[in-house]
Amino acid sequence: METSSTKLDVFINYDSKMKAVDSKYSGSFSLRFKTIVRFLVRNPSGRETLVEQKIKPRELVSETEIPPFFLAEEETCCQYIASVLSKKTNIHSWIQGRIVPDISKDMIETSRLLEEKEGFLVEAEVEVVKEMVLLSINVNELESLRIQTEHDDCTICLEELLVGQREIMKLHCSHIFHEDCIIMWMRHNRSCPICRQNVV
Repeated sequence: METSSTKLDVFINYDSKMKAVDSKYSGSFSLRFKTIVRFLVRNPSGRETLVEQKIKPRELVSETEIPPFFLAEEETCCQYIASVLSKKTNIHSWIQGRIVPDISKDMIETSRLLEEKEGFLVEAEVEVVKEMVLLSINVNELESLRIQTEHDDCTICLEELLVGQREIMKLHCSHIFHEDCIIMWMRHNRSCPICRQNVV
């Protein structure tokens, strides 16, 4: 039985805080957005090694006022916030779909709490974490993989893929390498050394 060799996990962390502001409108929001991309390797025992982490610069949506009638119900508030984010940012629509209800809920709850007596600002912070995990294969899988591939050698170091001597890793394109060789390769390249298929 063959196990998956790559795994992509995406986590969205949302946090917000509210502060009172002088405003003719009842409420406004701002958004700080950052993306973290992590590239990890997990060996058969479950230990993970961080190979690389990139933090993309924060994207800021400046303070945007929301007219009071959009704060009356969640659906209209969500539509308004989604419209603003679509016009002002490059945030993917699936991410917007996850954060817009949270921003809307915070806006409506704060508006009701203050009973529209004073202006407020909801400062939302969103962090998207994308983790690409390459899974090492265990020794028992190596023999069945050799039947499926024409290579008995690691094409990076050109040494034989010997059972039990070094950890072996299989990419999602089905090519296999010594784990330490492919980790070093991936620090500088994002494609398979054999077929050039993107593996990140």
